[in-house]
Amino acid sequence: MKRSVGLVLCCLAMGVSLAPAVAVASAPRTPFTVAAVFPPWWTPDRIDRAADALGVVSGRGALANVVVIHGDVDLLQRARRSGALWLADPAFLAFCVSS
Repeated sequence: MKRSVGLVLCCLAMGVSLAPAVAVASAPRTPFTVAAVFPPWWTPDRIDRAADALGVVSGRGALANVVVIHGDVDLLQRARRSGALWLADPAFLAFCVSS
């Protein structure tokens, strides 16, 4: 039992320590194109409406809540306000985005 608790705590510490590095590495390189990750509990229709209101949708992820959007200079701020949980460079999420 003690060993499994230690393993869980170790994994949790690794995840917490890696989160800032992932956030920095995945930051969008340009304010005009972003891979937006919307809440997984949102319906596909709600995700589509949010993405369409932000700009031109140019790709979708293997997961329905990942959408690549091209937009204006204020795309990042508007995407955050629209409910996107994570904004990443599309190249960073290339493994889960199809054009």
